[in-house]
Amino acid sequence: MSSSIMIDLQLNSTLPRFLQPSLTPLQIIGHPDTVTQLVFEEPLSIPYLDAFLSRCSRVVNVVVAAPILDGLSFPRLNQPKSGVSTDSFRSLDTILKSPVQLERLRDLSLILPGRKSLSFVQKLLTVITGPNLEKLSVRIGGDKDKVDTYAIHSRILIILQKSNKSLTHLLISTQPTRIDTKVPDCGNLISFPKSAILELSLSLQLKALVLTETCINYQMWSIFISKQKELETFQVMHTLTLKIIKPVFQMNARTLRKIGVHVQLWQKDAQLVPLNMSLFSECELLEELMVDISIETSGKREDGDPGIPNVILLRELPKSIRVLCLRNCAFLTLDLLQMRQNHHNISSLGLVSMPDVNRFPGFGVSYHALLHLFRYPGLNEILVTEMRTSERDKHSLRRIKKMMESGFKQNRNGFYLGPIDKDKCRWVIGPNNSCFFRFATTWGISKTEI
Repeated sequence: MSSSIMIDLQLNSTLPRFLQPSLTPLQIIGHPDTVTQLVFEEPLSIPYLDAFLSRCSRVVNVVVAAPILDGLSFPRLNQPKSGVSTDSFRSLDTILKSPVQLERLRDLSLILPGRKSLSFVQKLLTVITGPNLEKLSVRIGGDKDKVDTYAIHSRILIILQKSNKSLTHLLISTQPTRIDTKVPDCGNLISFPKSAILELSLSLQLKALVLTETCINYQMWSIFISKQKELETFQVMHTLTLKIIKPVFQMNARTLRKIGVHVQLWQKDAQLVPLNMSLFSECELLEELMVDISIETSGKREDGDPGIPNVILLRELPKSIRVLCLRNCAFLTLDLLQMRQNHHNISSLGLVSMPDVNRFPGFGVSYHALLHLFRYPGLNEILVTEMRTSERDKHSLRRIKKMMESGFKQNRNGFYLGPIDKDKCRWVIGPNNSCFFRFATTWGISKTEI
């Protein structure tokens, strides 16, 4: 038998577990008009889900963190004398054709396994709907391939096109775990033309867009983001070129607070166009910046020589920056140190997977440079990998260890220092020294490995 949990935020209590399908929604929720949140954590069927949605018309938030199962039987209903049951279950066909319209629904979160995830997404986004939905979060884990991820993204765009235009926050995390040797053109998986995506983008102005997949190029989202003008959070780990993202930053400069991008800098002629941080200088409200430079390039020298910096003028970042993460970035040490003159609000700094700095003096971070970074008055978390070491650095390392008695983690590859309270950390150090950067969004936190 499977079970589920219902959480009622308004009553501030967790309803007891119940066996499905032994109990009906009527037996579980005696006062459905007081329920504002429904959370399903174990397998259930669409008709059973529909029965709850039909009764709880005042629900504001719905979370489905479980697979959808077909073929589940239902409780035998005790029909009242009138012959009408308030707990009657509708057929799947009826539900899909005439889903319940939840007028008060504002926040929908789907947390699903990879297996059959496309089918789950299609059914759930059809069944759980409302004209005033503002926040949609779709997180899919487990085993899946790129074909699945393309199809899921295109399906979400199709549903957005057909739905109302009240949505302001969208998060999709469907990182594939199987890499196919042949990936179909994403255009084959879009059932509507480029003009339809542009029309959707003009009518649906988001405040937050978070797409966590890395090393993937979704042409459909590149088209969509080109018309967004009110973004506060833009965290897109798809592979994007400067040509695509530069207009996004310019059009949303007055509103952007959090940015995360995976950038392709090498041009088709194998020429490098550095990322000039003055690009963000007009974003006066920007508090958080995560830049990941794509390493899947044919222009990179075979000997690993970064040649010239691929990130320049760090000092031109807006003074409002509090969280800064640079991955696969070749920058001059002096450029980094010059930031300290004008950027006093930095509390978290991450410098990850830099070029082989021991081979290229003047690049990256040494322990001597790290000692200077500690002079940021508000710095309480720092992560540096691939550090440059020398005889001169031994004295600096001793001084750092003496200054910091707790939270200090060091190995031959790098250095980490963070708050004792793990909930306040923007970084998670995983097995084998793997690093995770927490993407903070307006309505929740997701995590992506970097």
